Amino acid sequence: MSRHLFVRPPSSSGRKVWLRHRLGSIAFLLLLYHDITGRSSVAGFLLVPIRKAPSHQGRISNRFAPCRRSSCSFLPVAASDKDVSSSVNEKKLLLRDELKEAFVDQITTSIQEGTFVSLVLRGPSSSSSSKKKNNKAQLVDGEALRGCVKQIHGRRIQLKGREFLQVTFKYHSATDIAKNWPLQGSKSDHRMIHDAFLEILDLRDTPLNGGNSNNNNYIPASEWGDNVLEDRDLAHMLGIQRGILTTSQHTVELDVGFTAKKPRLKRAKLKAPTSDTNSNAPSTAVVEDHDRSKQVPLNSQSAFLQALGVTDTQGKPKRAMASKLRQCQKFVEIVGNLVEKCSGANNQQQSDCVSVLDMGCGRGYLTFSLHSYLVSKFGKETAVKSIGIDMRPKLVREVNDIARSLGLDFDGLVFQEGSIESSMVTAASSENDNHNNSLDILIALHACDTATDDALWCGISRGANIIVVAPCCHKQVRPQLDALLARTDNNKKQPHPLADILRHNVYRERHAETVTDSLRALLLEAAGYQVQVFEFIGGEHTAKNVMITAIRKPNVPRRNTTAESSILNRIDELASLHGITEQKLARWMGPSYSGKTSLLLGSQTLEGSTTNFHQKRVQNAKNMPPL
Repeated sequence: MSRHLFVRPPSSSGRKVWLRHRLGSIAFLLLLYHDITGRSSVAGFLLVPIRKAPSHQGRISNRFAPCRRSSCSFLPVAASDKDVSSSVNEKKLLLRDELKEAFVDQITTSIQEGTFVSLVLRGPSSSSSSKKKNNKAQLVDGEALRGCVKQIHGRRIQLKGREFLQVTFKYHSATDIAKNWPLQGSKSDHRMIHDAFLEILDLRDTPLNGGNSNNNNYIPASEWGDNVLEDRDLAHMLGIQRGILTTSQHTVELDVGFTAKKPRLKRAKLKAPTSDTNSNAPSTAVVEDHDRSKQVPLNSQSAFLQALGVTDTQGKPKRAMASKLRQCQKFVEIVGNLVEKCSGANNQQQSDCVSVLDMGCGRGYLTFSLHSYLVSKFGKETAVKSIGIDMRPKLVREVNDIARSLGLDFDGLVFQEGSIESSMVTAASSENDNHNNSLDILIALHACDTATDDALWCGISRGANIIVVAPCCHKQVRPQLDALLARTDNNKKQPHPLADILRHNVYRERHAETVTDSLRALLLEAAGYQVQVFEFIGGEHTAKNVMITAIRKPNVPRRNTTAESSILNRIDELASLHGITEQKLARWMGPSYSGKTSLLLGSQTLEGSTTNFHQKRVQNAKNMPPL
């Protein structure tokens, strides 16, 4: 190497190359000395571009190729892998920022021009769903993602006559948050949106996720707090990774994910409409109307709701009546679905007559609501007759006057004074008078204790197509359950399986209600009905919010021996477990338990004749509770 350091080149044309070679060799020796002594590390590549050397040297191949021999004409290269990677990452981050800023400009321009349609920004996904299992993917998993933005959706909406950009923030393991940013066409609105997306894409030096700052914070914090992305070193991994902007003319795709090999911003025109598509598609984006009216079965401006004092002339609920209006809407929705199912199951044409019997109607909010819905649904071709039963004479006269004042549509609605007992006699006497193509609906909401069983038997005996009850005051089973637990408490060797649960009174009360309604559901199934038990309204409106609905199966006789035999064992096991020897609906449907803790649905079960019904009514009249 000493010869190359001091020997002059053979010609003047190679003097400059010779000088640069000599300086490169000296620099290499200095760098080698520092590496050996450990006093400093090589900061990076020292690349000195050179031209091709004279032909007599013959040692030139590539411009920046490393030298394999000390006598070659190239500058030796020395650098650490860590520094090389750091330099590449810095360039990649700079490119990401440039692409993000260009993407934000595209968003702002589309909003200004009125071509904006939608926007989707996507954050990091969990490593469990990623196919690549590398170290970077492990950083975005579990606790690291909690509270971070998963997706951001943007769309234009019309709200109360004003245009907004609705931005919905979706978080990992957190509740979504929606923000409406005004779009009035002013420069301040456009600047605000531009700054907002700069912050969302982490291009502004402001705290993320709503930190304390004098500047506006456009990223709302999730319930996990506002310091999710305080670590700026991880912001590029936990921030926005990809985005798609859709306008009426083109789409723009942004990919700046930390796993992407090369960040990119791709713009593509929308496909031209073909003959199969609508060629008259608008050149500007259509703004969605966000003032959508809720689809409900009843019109809140109906005259009967105003007459009952539920709503005012504008259809808004009066004070303390909003819950009653929701209850009416929900009840009609449930019964309406049952009517659709019943009509579809029977494969029958429109019914000639629809009859409704409401046992214990009270002021008739639900009776009026259902009658109005059925009249509107079936029209004038079908006669709708509704009867509401209540024991209070003054209330009956009042609601009858309201029905007569509402016109022809409510001529078929009548309220009668009486109890469930008297209505059972009326139902039995009119049992054979029903039309062949009629729809019979029986309702009993919040009938106390065994009055619900009487109403259920009334519907079963008259062959009602639909039965809807909401049980209340379950008192018959509770004493029998108490007696069973008292007997089993004395037996320490074999305690009752549910003793640890039922020793608490609050659980025992709830359990008695559950067992009672379960037996009713099984008995209805034995009678040939499809049964559902569910909560029909929130517990804040009423504690007794369990509803039992039953639809009579098509082409099934009222007495189905096969169904009875299959359900009998289940009823027997449930009654035996809870020590139940008496249940009112079972007594109506057949023999009592006879002290054997078994519902023996024998030959008298579901005898549909009116004579047998009257005999049972006379036998049990003394035990019939009032409404």
